[in-house]
Amino acid sequence: MNVSIELAQLQHAYPQCPPVLQDFNLTLSGGELIGVTGASGSGKSTLLNIAGGILKPDAGRVTLNGIDIFGMKERPFEKFKLANIGYIFQRFNLIPFLNVLDNIMLPVTLLKADRRQYKQEALRLLESLNMEHKAKSPVAELSGGEQQRVAIARAFIMSPGVLLADEPTGSLDYDNTIQFMELLLALVKQKKVSCILVTHDREVANYCDRVIHLGKDERRSPA
Repeated sequence: MNVSIELAQLQHAYPQCPPVLQDFNLTLSGGELIGVTGASGSGKSTLLNIAGGILKPDAGRVTLNGIDIFGMKERPFEKFKLANIGYIFQRFNLIPFLNVLDNIMLPVTLLKADRRQYKQEALRLLESLNMEHKAKSPVAELSGGEQQRVAIARAFIMSPGVLLADEPTGSLDYDNTIQFMELLLALVKQKKVSCILVTHDREVANYCDRVIHLGKDERRSPA
């Protein structure tokens, strides 16, 4: 079983505050969905930002397929993140003046990759998400649930090894939350992606293979 991402001995604290992460360890394999829960300020967003290469920890390392991501130079590092790490946000973060297909293709555009090749993948993703008929629709005309499905497709377009989801169902009602999680779980398993998902929702956590709770007295990952 190949390891996609490993977080080892992470430590991080903000000025004049106690550590939010202390000797934190986590290993994910392809196709594994890990839920992260905890109160506000417990380190959930910090953990995601470190795993995604957005925030450098005070100590520890993050390796993706054996590569120490914080050991890379800035320019190749940015390209590496675009190609290997997908993100899904609570607020969708879609570009309002682009249609569905162009939003999904945004990482392809930023990487200057072959649009013809990835357009076919984008259409396949839309079909798997029951959104193929919306490919040319302005995202402003979509419902919240539809916009979040577009965000799923955008996160998967580059076939990343790692997917990071920050409260992805926070803006959805119950029915759309269930639909979102079923679609997300199917793609994670099908494409063997390692996914870390932050949530406050117990229903969402039930879809995860493992759940890690971060708190004032519980900051270490389980053995």
